[in-house]
Amino acid sequence: PLRSGQQVYARGRDLVVMAMVNPGAEVIADGHIHVYAPLRGRAIAGARGWSDARIFAREMKPELVSISGVY
Repeated sequence: PLRSGQQVYARGRDLVVMAMVNPGAEVIADGHIHVYAPLRGRAIAGARGWSDARIFAREMKPELVSISGVY
Protein backbone atom coordinates (compact mmCIF):
# COMPACT_ATOMS: atom_id res chain seq x y z
CA PRO A 1 0.00 0.00 0.00
CA LEU A 2 1.07 3.56 -0.66
CA ARG A 3 1.13 5.57 2.54
CA SER A 4 0.66 9.28 3.11
CA GLY A 5 3.61 11.22 1.70
CA GLN A 6 4.66 8.54 -0.81
CA GLN A 7 4.68 9.22 -4.54
CA VAL A 8 4.93 6.85 -7.50
CA TYR A 9 5.59 8.18 -11.01
CA ALA A 10 5.43 6.09 -14.22
CA ARG A 11 7.37 8.10 -16.79
CA GLY A 12 6.25 7.47 -20.38
CA ARG A 13 3.90 4.59 -19.54
CA ASP A 14 0.80 3.40 -17.69
CA LEU A 15 0.83 2.77 -13.95
CA VAL A 16 -0.75 -0.31 -12.36
CA VAL A 17 -1.15 -0.35 -8.57
CA MET A 18 -2.25 -3.58 -6.87
CA ALA A 19 -2.69 -2.12 -3.36
CA MET A 20 -4.53 0.73 -1.67
CA VAL A 21 -3.51 4.35 -2.29
CA ASN A 22 -4.05 6.00 1.11
CA PRO A 23 -4.97 9.67 1.65
CA GLY A 24 -1.91 11.85 1.22
CA ALA A 25 -0.24 9.45 -1.26
CA GLU A 26 0.13 10.34 -4.93
CA VAL A 27 0.17 8.25 -8.12
CA ILE A 28 1.31 9.93 -11.33
CA ALA A 29 1.58 8.51 -14.84
CA ASP A 30 2.15 9.85 -18.33
CA GLY A 31 -0.43 7.27 -19.48
CA HIS A 32 -3.38 5.58 -17.77
CA ILE A 33 -3.62 4.77 -14.05
CA HIS A 34 -5.12 1.44 -12.92
CA VAL A 35 -5.68 0.91 -9.17
CA TYR A 36 -7.02 -2.55 -8.27
CA ALA A 37 -7.83 -1.43 -4.72
CA PRO A 38 -9.34 1.69 -3.11
CA LEU A 39 -7.98 4.99 -4.43
CA ARG A 40 -8.12 7.55 -1.63
CA GLY A 41 -5.09 9.70 -2.43
CA ARG A 42 -4.24 11.81 -5.46
CA ALA A 43 -4.22 10.50 -9.04
CA ILE A 44 -2.64 12.40 -11.93
CA ALA A 45 -2.92 10.73 -15.35
CA GLY A 46 -1.58 12.13 -18.63
CA ALA A 47 1.05 14.10 -16.72
CA ARG A 48 2.82 15.14 -19.92
CA GLY A 49 -0.32 16.39 -21.63
CA TRP A 50 -1.95 13.22 -23.02
CA SER A 51 -5.64 14.19 -22.83
CA ASP A 52 -6.89 10.66 -23.65
CA ALA A 53 -5.44 9.25 -20.40
CA ARG A 54 -7.90 7.60 -17.99
CA ILE A 55 -8.02 6.63 -14.32
CA PHE A 56 -9.50 3.27 -13.33
CA ALA A 57 -10.03 2.21 -9.70
CA ARG A 58 -11.88 -0.51 -7.87
CA GLU A 59 -13.17 2.04 -5.32
CA MET A 60 -12.95 5.70 -6.35
CA LYS A 61 -12.72 8.07 -3.35
CA PRO A 62 -9.77 10.30 -4.30
CA GLU A 63 -8.61 13.55 -2.75
CA LEU A 64 -7.75 14.89 -6.20
CA VAL A 65 -8.04 13.70 -9.81
CA SER A 66 -6.20 15.25 -12.73
CA ILE A 67 -6.10 14.27 -16.40
CA SER A 68 -3.70 16.18 -18.62
CA GLY A 69 -3.49 19.07 -16.15
CA VAL A 70 -7.27 19.48 -15.70
CA TYR A 71 -8.23 19.02 -12.05
